[in-house]
Amino acid sequence: MRRLSAIICMALISASWSATGDSEVQDPRVIERDIWVPAPPLPDCAVPELASIVLETVAMPGGVEYLPGRCVSAVHSTSPADRTNLRGLTAFDALSRLVEMDPRYSWKSIGGVPVVRPIEAWSDRSNFLQRTVSVGFTDQTVAGALTAILNAVGSGEFRGRRDLTSADGNRLFSISVQSSSVVGVLNAVVRSHGRLLWAVGYCRPQGNVNFAGILLRTFDGDGLAGNPVGSSIDTNGVRQDPCATH
Repeated sequence: MRRLSAIICMALISASWSATGDSEVQDPRVIERDIWVPAPPLPDCAVPELASIVLETVAMPGGVEYLPGRCVSAVHSTSPADRTNLRGLTAFDALSRLVEMDPRYSWKSIGGVPVVRPIEAWSDRSNFLQRTVSVGFTDQTVAGALTAILNAVGSGEFRGRRDLTSADGNRLFSISVQSSSVVGVLNAVVRSHGRLLWAVGYCRPQGNVNFAGILLRTFDGDGLAGNPVGSSIDTNGVRQDPCATH
């Protein structure tokens, strides 16, 4: 999972969104625990990390994309008086509060699935999440879903374990998505499963698919990560990892 920066509608998507979410979509789920946000300026990875906590807390499938580059933890020393508590907000209101505190990010509700991304990524046609792909599978677990996603985007390579032991990790589900963006496929996966989040991070400052990692994380604390572009063997027989540190 070292290549992930943190840890880290179906085919047709409406274009009528605001900068901080879809004002037409409301969700009644309220955060009933303390989620503290440090005072701005927030670290690069704070918004997607905290957004993931929000979504897990209210059991709402969704997705996050991190700013390119390796993450520094969102948790740092701060005066309690300077912190913001998200308790009592709806999940959507909490996401709006987070992106207000760090305008490098924005969020949108896509077919009812909240997605937080770097604000520039939404219009970046070179971002691999904008690629058009088709993915379908029947009665697969989270591992099978991640395999299908990785193979649709690139050669695919798991990082670490390949099997999950939790109930959510082994839940069987199916999707069939034709000619959708990668974001659309990821949303279809978490929505069909029902208790799942997706996250995309980058090990380098460039938001390139070669440096990307994809994580699927269940609400009962399990998860699998993989890379759309795996390591390769050079002409000297040496394994080359785009994210290896030297």
